[in-house]
Amino acid sequence: MLETNNEGINIKAFISDSVEEYTAARKQLRKEYLNKVFLPCMAHQMNLVFGDIFKESVHYKRTSTEAVRIVSYFHKSPYFTGNLRDEQTRIYNKTVALKYISAKFNEHRSNVIRTNGIPNVIPNNTLKKNNNERKLPDDIADII
Repeated sequence: MLETNNEGINIKAFISDSVEEYTAARKQLRKEYLNKVFLPCMAHQMNLVFGDIFKESVHYKRTSTEAVRIVSYFHKSPYFTGNLRDEQTRIYNKTVALKYISAKFNEHRSNVIRTNGIPNVIPNNTLKKNNNERKLPDDIADII
């Protein structure tokens, strides 16, 4: 703490993703630093909350499972990410960004599609079903 103060860095809160480390640090440091806040890891807390929500609904559970499959598939290699861009171009005639996406309700498909802020994006389902040109495995392409 003294080093950060000397550098002009003002720490307001301490956060840890390890319960044991967090508890030990809080017990030792909160007596010395009364003006600091000690918080458990928010990502871990959110994981617990969403874990409980997904257990309650078959639809949410399926969506969660499919999301994990997609993320795992595309994190394996940049080659697979390139295949995703090719598939998006084939279906939507454009590449939809993988980050900073907004969601819009698509009445035609009765679910949420990723639009990146572009209104009225409706996929060409005839191209989606044509497997002759697909560069992704069927199960991944069908989820997308």
